[in-house]
Amino acid sequence: VTAQQTLRLLSEEISEQKVVMQDTIGSYKHFFDEIPVGIMGIDDLGQRNFVNEALAGICRLSIVALDEIQDIANKIPDTTQRASSESQVICGDGNVHQLDIFTVERQGKRGIKDGIWVIIADRTDEKLKDEQLAQASKLATLGQMSTEIAHELNQPLNVISLCQASI
Repeated sequence: VTAQQTLRLLSEEISEQKVVMQDTIGSYKHFFDEIPVGIMGIDDLGQRNFVNEALAGICRLSIVALDEIQDIANKIPDTTQRASSESQVICGDGNVHQLDIFTVERQGKRGIKDGIWVIIADRTDEKLKDEQLAQASKLATLGQMSTEIAHELNQPLNVISLCQASI
């Protein structure tokens, strides 16, 4: 009877732990899908086994772009637990995107490395804004120079004009 009770209690505890584990997995899945940076999971054999929604959006659902990011991530030197690369990737919209690609060691059972997590940040808009800001700065400098040149030319012309009026 006590063995049956113990077995029943253990069975109930296993069922409760299963529910807790499913909730935790659901929470992590929601987190990975809602985070605003791209995340890719690559196993220890170098195969992609996870892509979150943000990365699918960055790549514009292009398998070619995903493959290129995976190749870049696999080539990042594994000298530390964290490494990064700045890369240009042609995405599904046909445009070149400036991506910061970071890799972090993924740990499996007993803390043994079983692949890498790849974190991708799309910096295309920032780079475009930087280029536009640099262009605006150049135009402002050109405007200031032209104003100064006009002033330098007008000074002697004013003197000549006054001399002509006197004559």
